[in-house]
Amino acid sequence: MLWLDIEGRWTRNIDINIRFIDELAQQINNFGIKFGIYTTRSNWISIMNNITTFSLNSLWYPHYDNTKSFDDFRAFGGWREPLIKQYIGDVKECGVILDRNFA
Repeated sequence: MLWLDIEGRWTRNIDINIRFIDELAQQINNFGIKFGIYTTRSNWISIMNNITTFSLNSLWYPHYDNTKSFDDFRAFGGWREPLIKQYIGDVKECGVILDRNFA
């Protein structure tokens, strides 16, 4: 499974962002690879204008509330439920910094 990380700084031209992800998705599909989207509600809305085109792909979203549940999830981008929640970040275990996830 390949995850596309849609967050951070992107061009303000939403059409370019959508075209880029759409072309990337087509190439990934051509290789027969399953992919999902890692993003937040606010990032998806600002970067992709809340487009629903990719809602058939799994969603992994971060919300660092230290809670292993999807109770905080609010629908966006056509997603009604996520597959994974990243609920805490930057935890040091055995000398390694990692994020914790709930599925």
